[in-house]
Amino acid sequence: MRQAAALLLVSCARLPVPGGGGEAPSWDLRARQVVESRLPILQDCWETELRRVEDLAAAGTWLDGGTVPPLAGTLVLVLPVQADGRVAGVRIDEDRLGNERVAACLVSEARLIRFPSVPGGEPVELRVPFSFKVTAVQGPK
Repeated sequence: MRQAAALLLVSCARLPVPGGGGEAPSWDLRARQVVESRLPILQDCWETELRRVEDLAAAGTWLDGGTVPPLAGTLVLVLPVQADGRVAGVRIDEDRLGNERVAACLVSEARLIRFPSVPGGEPVELRVPFSFKVTAVQGPK
């Protein structure tokens, strides 16, 4: 039985930054669109690990002979965005996915995201939660 994977962008919200810029709803919308445009690349981080885990399980070579952990849950990234739109670093705010390979890949890819320049010229932080869901799909007979 194979699995279908889905990565959902739950939200993309600006965190208050001391001395940060004022309200810019149109920038927030564009920031979300930028993150959404990167979802296929971010989902590939997860699907690559999902395939690796499935292959190990199918070959009976899973670590310690234990059960294969589900690759489902949430992972929340915080993206510090500089005034020019560059991501100055990425940190994991919450990890309920529990897979270091997926988390490292997401952090690495998120560092490459380029946002529009921030109105007001002040840096902002975005809190970006992702939800990972796996469902079993019956293969062809």
